Amino acid sequence: MSAPVQQQDVGAPTLLDTRRLRADDGVVRLVVRGEVDLSTVDALEAAVSGAWRPRPAVVVVDLTRVTFCCVAGAGVLIAARSAAAAQGVEVRLLTRQGTLRRVLHLVDELELGHG
Repeated sequence: MSAPVQQQDVGAPTLLDTRRLRADDGVVRLVVRGEVDLSTVDALEAAVSGAWRPRPAVVVVDLTRVTFCCVAGAGVLIAARSAAAAQGVEVRLLTRQGTLRRVLHLVDELELGHG
């Protein structure tokens, strides 16, 4: 489990919270809550990379509580999924309907050469 990361700037504080849970079936679930922006993207990258490093069969990254995700954050998620796949770990990204889901889908299409 990681501690919340809080970064303050001129505006309101940005908060990103990640929690790693391991189920009895060996699936690791990473719950991400808050905003993924340039001030928190490194924390997201560390949390996602840390979730698959023990090499579980599956890592589910639950993004349903993410209120904002910048393009850099989407890139981190896609890169982590590719790196994990190269090590035999499946990473599933769970999102709500909306912009983040569409962006991740479009990036997948471009990576696969369908776009």
